[in-house]
Order: sequence, then C-alpha cells, then structure tokens
Amino acid sequence: MTSTTQQRELPPLDGSLQFAELIDFNLHKNPAHAMFVFADDKQPTALTEITFLEFGRAAHRAAYAVRPTRTGPEGEVVVLVANCDTLLHHAVVGGMSIAGLVVSIPLMVSACN
Repeated sequence: MTSTTQQRELPPLDGSLQFAELIDFNLHKNPAHAMFVFADDKQPTALTEITFLEFGRAAHRAAYAVRPTRTGPEGEVVVLVANCDTLLHHAVVGGMSIAGLVVSIPLMVSACN
C-alpha cells in the first residue's frame, strides 16, 4: 500500500474542467494519491491501491488504442458495451473521453442483473 503524506490538491469545483481534464489534473497534481482501493485476493488483510498516476497512464493508453491519430470529427458519440471489471471500464471510458469522444452510458449493466 502506498503511503501518501503529501496534501491532496483539489480541482476547481466551478465546472471549468471536463472529465478528461480532471483525469489529467489528478495525474499531474496528485499522482501518488489513491484513486481506487480494493481488497487484495492473495492477502485477505491487505489492500491494493491504484493511484491517480497509474489510472491516468491507463486512460491515456486506452485513448491511444481507441483513437491513435485523433483523425475524424471531435465529439462523436460512442457507447461502450463490455464485460469487464470496474477499474478497466473506468480506464476505457476515461480514455475515450481523452480521445475526444463523447461516451454515452445510458444503462449500466451488471452480471448480477
């Protein structure tokens, strides 16, 4: 588990940053802070942290995989239909937003439904 003693810098709450910009803000200003924390399967008492740095890098890799040259019109509306865990889903949705796409999530589907 990563220990962070540095104070977290909060983004402006005035709506001036879009979703992709929030990812970049935290990537640069709060890289060592945890974005996701979940139980470790191998050690029941341990926690696994995914930092803003790790998530930001994953989102940028997803953006490159989805739209490597950013050709075509900006703001195309897309829908993601995937059977994956929450962390991967968020990284891909974040990457699509970074790539200049508008992600429409009309309904969250769960394996439990």
